[in-house]
Amino acid sequence: MTELTQYVYAFDKANEPIARAKDGDEFSFRTLDCYSGQVCTEEDIVGESFNFSRTNPATGPLYVEGAMPGDVLVVDVLSVEVADKGAVTTIPNIGPLYDRCVDRTRILPVKDGKTELGGLSIPINPMIGVMGVAPAGEPIACGYAGKHGGNMDSKKLTAGSRVYLPVQVEGALLQMGDIHAVMGDCELCGTGLEIGGVITVRVSVLKGRKLDWPVIETADAWHVVSARKDYTSALIDASAQMQELVCAAYGLDPTDAYLYLSLEGDVCINQGCQPCPVEIVREESPFVALPPRLLFLLTMKEGKNMSPVFRTGKTGGNERGRLHPRGRAVLYKGSEGRAPAFPEGSPPGERVHGRTFRRVCFVPRTLSQHLWRLQWLKKKGPSNNSGTSRNCTVP
Repeated sequence: MTELTQYVYAFDKANEPIARAKDGDEFSFRTLDCYSGQVCTEEDIVGESFNFSRTNPATGPLYVEGAMPGDVLVVDVLSVEVADKGAVTTIPNIGPLYDRCVDRTRILPVKDGKTELGGLSIPINPMIGVMGVAPAGEPIACGYAGKHGGNMDSKKLTAGSRVYLPVQVEGALLQMGDIHAVMGDCELCGTGLEIGGVITVRVSVLKGRKLDWPVIETADAWHVVSARKDYTSALIDASAQMQELVCAAYGLDPTDAYLYLSLEGDVCINQGCQPCPVEIVREESPFVALPPRLLFLLTMKEGKNMSPVFRTGKTGGNERGRLHPRGRAVLYKGSEGRAPAFPEGSPPGERVHGRTFRRVCFVPRTLSQHLWRLQWLKKKGPSNNSGTSRNCTVP
């Protein structure tokens, strides 16, 4: 497997790619800590003499063949390995408690999946602070977040997660770094346990499936990450993106999706270290809604590994069905009702599960399926199947 080791300090369409990837290729990104090696001992204080232009280095960029503006780059995080020690520091004038504290650096060991601060044992959860693609416009320093991704600082971005990034330039130009061995939601003092390491990922491209903001998919939820200078704007952007995804995935109109998000959605603040240049808000929606078409999601919540087959029959017997090449669920004898009529050209489903009450449900497993449906809904136009409401069109 190819390991990438070159670092840059901005997401920039002018950055020269250090490697090229094809759909499905795996790469390892060896990363520095966010200080670029400037903090090695507890005497190294992040203060006025610190070179902030050399922070948050990102390894890359990686040119992904076939990725074009308007596509979505999919990054499957296979593993995040960390070094044997890291640093957590205060930063001048950053965070709500800075004026109550002194400048300080702590070098903390990492051993057997734990670290320790002041005699307190803390389990590590290695996560990626910076991941993104090149913006179409001016360069953006790696310390900032935006529609391109960047310094999202989400503890959900860890091994096993899948990241969807809106492609803005040819080849996407993927970069990542800023590993934290552990970090709390909101990163209160401005740093987690900053540490070097190796990130291994698999890349692929979803053609013609537009996103406005990055989305992190975990085992049980989607997480939209937005970044603005004020909380309200960040919240609106994240909520609007999640609303679109819920409309596409569950067949709800925007108003019902809004109601659903109020019941099941969570809002988290990735960076609450105010004062801080930007607000970063994460809107979460779990895979646990209960209409019939979401049966697979409910099964997924239960932790069962579904195969791409379904059962039919009144008693839930062993009769099996298969997926139509166009993505429709095909019913076998003994079942009643009919499969959802998905439009021509729909992608094949990855998981299908039928219930014993003679119903078969087509439920795509991953966000990539729902992104396709979102594009189809936008072309199809407004739906009036949920009564009269205002603004009930998919944006």
